[in-house]
Amino acid sequence: EGKTLFTNSLCNETNSKGGAVYLQVGEGREDYIFEKNVSLTENYVKIDDNSLIENSLFIDADSLYSRVTLDKLLFNLTQGDDETNFRGYDINLNEIPLYYLFNEYQASAIYVSDKTGVDQIWCGREVFPCKTIEYGHDKLSSTTQQQLQLNLVDTQTLTQILFLEGNIILKSKFVRSPAQMSISGSGGFIIGGLIQAPNVTIKNIDFSITSELTEGVHVLDSTVNNANITVSECIFISGRPQRTIIATAGVIRVANAANVTVEKCEMYSILATTGNGVGISLINNLNALINECLFSGEYTEYGNGAGISVVLSNASHAIAIKRSRFINDMVRNNMSIGGGGIYFNISDYKSIDIDTCLFSENRHLNTLQSSSARNNSGTD
Repeated sequence: EGKTLFTNSLCNETNSKGGAVYLQVGEGREDYIFEKNVSLTENYVKIDDNSLIENSLFIDADSLYSRVTLDKLLFNLTQGDDETNFRGYDINLNEIPLYYLFNEYQASAIYVSDKTGVDQIWCGREVFPCKTIEYGHDKLSSTTQQQLQLNLVDTQTLTQILFLEGNIILKSKFVRSPAQMSISGSGGFIIGGLIQAPNVTIKNIDFSITSELTEGVHVLDSTVNNANITVSECIFISGRPQRTIIATAGVIRVANAANVTVEKCEMYSILATTGNGVGISLINNLNALINECLFSGEYTEYGNGAGISVVLSNASHAIAIKRSRFINDMVRNNMSIGGGGIYFNISDYKSIDIDTCLFSENRHLNTLQSSSARNNSGTD
């Protein structure tokens, strides 16, 4: 058998594709094949008036992933020079190297974009992001890296529980343009316990709870011993004004952690059916810091602490609340106390530090007495 060689060809039109071969493939048109003895090299296309790139083969398919398979491309597809030499369109008409189709992308940092991403094996790169946070997170879970990072480019929707395993940072790609995440139904993050003392950071994301969360579901939930959790520069807002948005209080609920830090976060108009700590519920964490946060217009129908609820049952536990504001938060119950802004349940002497905070128009409504009173904080 002889060898077929495609070489020294040139497409001289600007933005042309396929210096040697341009192949259109659609349903019912999949009978092409490139044998092992085919060689495509040093074929060029013109990309502007001054530049040429090597591009021997370009495949235009309605779905590269389903139409282009290894048995059709028997010549060697490798990374490197083939970055431009063998290319095609993905379903979003992004140009990708063909070797992406047959090589799973794995890295410690994955990018996700609802607007420009695709959930295919090559996704996750900054230039070629995944489409959904679930698919991107699955890619991270398959790596052996110690520190993982999930970068959100624009918008995301979460309707089912997503377990954050290991040491992971979830953040917006752009510092000045936070990603927008819609949460509903069973949507929320649970810190997993596959490793001891996981480190989890959520940063610079705007969360909108668009329909009532299922009972027992929180936007962020952790009960893992010795976890280190940081939530910073995030906004949590109800997408259903004046209506219940979470069945069980605690947009953020953390128990048994070594360190919890929530800073520069804002929570607006979160209404809960029941439970303590509508905004943040903290239970027996070794150290907790709430710093430069705002809790505004939060409400629980049967519970305490519309802004924050803190349970401390061990003398080694400590909580500091600094430079934070609690405005127009309300609890409604049949008890004598409620903690419109903050509710503490403590069983022994603890280190509690409230420094330079503002409390304004926070209320406890006693349902038995049918009366309303200003009650910024309460203790049990």
